[in-house]
Amino acid sequence: MEKVIYPFLSVVVCAAAGLMFFANNQQHANAADTTNLKGQTLAGTGSFRRPTTLPDANSQPGSLRSYAAKIGLYFGSMQDSTNNYWRMPRVQEVAGSEFNLMEPGNQLKWWMTQPAQNTFNFSPGDALVDYAVAHDMKVRGHNLLWGMANPDWLGNKPARSYTKFSGQQLEEILANHIRTVMGHYRSKYPGIVKSWDVTNEVMGWNNKFNSDGIEWTNIGSNPDRADYLRVAFRTARAADPDAVLCMNDWGNEGGVPERTQNMIEVVKSFRAEGVPIDCAGMEAHLILESAPAYSQMLQTMNAYADIGVQVQITEFDIKAKRGVADWNKAATIASNILKACVNSPNCTAFNMWGFTQAIYPNGLDGDALVMLPWDEQNHVTPMYSAMRLVLEQSAQ
Repeated sequence: MEKVIYPFLSVVVCAAAGLMFFANNQQHANAADTTNLKGQTLAGTGSFRRPTTLPDANSQPGSLRSYAAKIGLYFGSMQDSTNNYWRMPRVQEVAGSEFNLMEPGNQLKWWMTQPAQNTFNFSPGDALVDYAVAHDMKVRGHNLLWGMANPDWLGNKPARSYTKFSGQQLEEILANHIRTVMGHYRSKYPGIVKSWDVTNEVMGWNNKFNSDGIEWTNIGSNPDRADYLRVAFRTARAADPDAVLCMNDWGNEGGVPERTQNMIEVVKSFRAEGVPIDCAGMEAHLILESAPAYSQMLQTMNAYADIGVQVQITEFDIKAKRGVADWNKAATIASNILKACVNSPNCTAFNMWGFTQAIYPNGLDGDALVMLPWDEQNHVTPMYSAMRLVLEQSAQ
């Protein structure tokens, strides 16, 4: 069975009309400084902002991380030791010198951390976190609950046909998993895993929350069948009170307006009942021909700021057909997405789903190409130059 799980790359054509630019962006940009990154609303602003700067002992002048640290931004990439590209010396050299953030691609998912019930294996994840520590990087934990990438003993079936465990048993399994995994990394690597994707892709394929009927919806008795989310976030908060807890999803960055607005309302509603969702994770797997505009991204980020929630770009890349892969267009998209984050004080992290095309040596789906800041030979592309310029200008 294939175990390397890559996230959904949306092929949805975005609405051309776009969304209105929020006139109060400057209000957010001028909000009082704070280093609080846990999502509490600040009096008088309805928002919070990332710290002014980040310490970076390993920074090389002119690197992406050097500029990002000067504006308080975690800037990073997914790394996956199950992929051959990670063994390339050039890849590890670039990862440590250019980024101050790492997100393990598979090593913290259920199928690797708990391959058998109550048998935990942290060695693959620890190896990547050890690399991060050695290079003065922080880590995003991905992920603690998903409807995919579960081990065979747990299963990945829809709730209506799921029979392995009862709802009560699933709740106990979920809470134990979150406590054990988060507890391990909090204890062994204090202060390193800064944020966790507590839930991953629980907005449905029809863009409505919780509509796919994943097995976790068997937990609890609430008619909305979302007790699993309440259990997950509350258990995560107790396991590590200092971690930033994210609800991560695709198409929620403004490019799919219905999905974007629905998720904003979901986060707002759960927070109103006390569920500790600190962060909206925006995967940002974008399509070259239909990527959201800067104004769409900015409006969405500001909407979360208005309800006291930070945002993180969690899995950025650009997908294109091989025959129409326009690097200049990709560079403009990358620049706009990063600029929206930089100009949104509640955007605290920008993470790519790999930084080099070497992670996809044969492309995707036959004729598809994933466009990233480094090419298959690990040479920089125009995307790198465009993103570096955004960070450099912001750091001045």
